[in-house]
Amino acid sequence: MSELIEVAKFEPGMVLAAPILNRYGQVLLAAGVELKSNHQRLFATWGIKLITVKGDDNDDDLVITEDMREQAEKIFNSRITWNPRSRLEKDLFEMGVLNLVGKLSKRENK
Repeated sequence: MSELIEVAKFEPGMVLAAPILNRYGQVLLAAGVELKSNHQRLFATWGIKLITVKGDDNDDDLVITEDMREQAEKIFNSRITWNPRSRLEKDLFEMGVLNLVGKLSKRENK
């Protein structure tokens, strides 16, 4: 499962779980990029404070069924007060849905 962390807390070798976008929506670093110490300067230049990195647990094997996705989208839609319009907002929505899918699957497996 991915986690949102402060840029100051990233360590070289961590892998981005979501792309890093600048304020214009351009991709600065793609998802899957392994972070290096020199990325700190890039984040500072663009004023990026938070990043999403892949966690240690191996949720890559999680199979997301259509029912799981629909349930997560329904729950997430009930929690937000806005409709995603821009690409960035749609990416945030997707991250929220995937986060919920991971949480729901962990509950089912207990």
